[in-house]
Order: sequence, then structure tokens, then C-alpha cells
Amino acid sequence: VLSLPPETILLPGHGPITTVAHEIAHNPFFP
Repeated sequence: VLSLPPETILLPGHGPITTVAHEIAHNPFFP
């Protein structure tokens, strides 16, 4: 996932639609 462009939309199985950039900035499980 981290190799995808930051603007890539992610569709998780739970929660709202997000982007790679948002997850990198706000998800504590991402490096």
C-alpha cells in the first residue's frame, strides 16, 4: 500500500473511504 501514489483512494472493509496520504498521516499502524 505504501508504494501507491498518495492520492490513491482506499476502500477499507470498515470505516470511511480514505487515501494513502491520509493513512500515512493519521494511522498509527503505518510507519
